[in-house]
Amino acid sequence: VQGMGLKCSDPGCGATFQSYEASYVETLELDQRNKLGAIIVGKSDGIDMSLVIMARSGISAAAIQRTCHANLTCQHEACKFDFNNRKRYHDQFGTVVENNDFPREYDDRWVAKPDQIIRAFIRDYLTNRDGLNREMASLTSAVAMAIDHQAKPCRRSKSRNAMQTFCVVGDGGLILGFYCVPSDDMQWVEIAMEEIVARHGGDIEKTDDGDYRLKKKGALPDFIYVDKDCCDGKE
Repeated sequence: VQGMGLKCSDPGCGATFQSYEASYVETLELDQRNKLGAIIVGKSDGIDMSLVIMARSGISAAAIQRTCHANLTCQHEACKFDFNNRKRYHDQFGTVVENNDFPREYDDRWVAKPDQIIRAFIRDYLTNRDGLNREMASLTSAVAMAIDHQAKPCRRSKSRNAMQTFCVVGDGGLILGFYCVPSDDMQWVEIAMEEIVARHGGDIEKTDDGDYRLKKKGALPDFIYVDKDCCDGKE
């Protein structure tokens, strides 16, 4: 159950009201939620889980909207072609059918909008945070890694504990770690990279002068790219 539909019984009115509420879905068992195959955000329409998975893979909400539009256009044209073929067949043999023209365009409300996709993406993360974090913690990179700080993602943050993000990217743009940090101070980088190194089966130790020495390489990639000017929060 995603929501509830109401319609006025007054013949002169006929007004309808449709409610969508995420709390309805949360009352279902986990396996039933999975069968639903959609994410309900607040009172908005459900967003198909396949679109959320696309957002997880790094595709922008605007690109997902364009994909939805293109796929629905193709499906609409295919249905229209099939409809016209069947109609010609019945006309040829004189079969009496209701003569309705196929809709010229599909209802644009079926296309997921970027704000709906982003809300569904965030809702999915909040619901499945533990599992998604465990999945990310199992990812490794074989050839190279790149690390950098970004200030823009946390521009609207109210907490001083999340002023920047620190991101570790692996082969093909695979996100190995994404952390909210108070600053670009190396103490936060050290905490994140110690886990990344251990995940690859490596081992490092801190020297007396504060640097790190690699004791065991494990499956760590040979190259790690860093921004030499990383990062004063203005870039």
